[in-house]
Amino acid sequence: MTELTGKCLCGSVEFTTPMPDHIDACHCSMCQNWTGGPFIGADYRNGGVEIIKGDTLQWYESSDWAKRGFCNKCGASLFYCLKDNDEFWAIAAGALNMPSGQAL
Repeated sequence: MTELTGKCLCGSVEFTTPMPDHIDACHCSMCQNWTGGPFIGADYRNGGVEIIKGDTLQWYESSDWAKRGFCNKCGASLFYCLKDNDEFWAIAAGALNMPSGQAL
């Protein structure tokens, strides 16, 4: 299994993940307000996301069912998670460090 790494803009938050289940784009008004446009998310339905470095990782409860993670140092939008299912994560696709030649 290929493992990916990822980080925020300033490098204060780092994480590892397996390859995503799929990539999608959410155009809802909440995601647009959060990111300034559609949220392009790498979806993980069976967990596997491990935070390696996260002192500046902060969570915002954006609704009754979801929370969003961001770096409170550089402001990078990173994670969308369901509150009642800690196995589902959507990671900002741009935060993933893709191996050379690897496509999502």
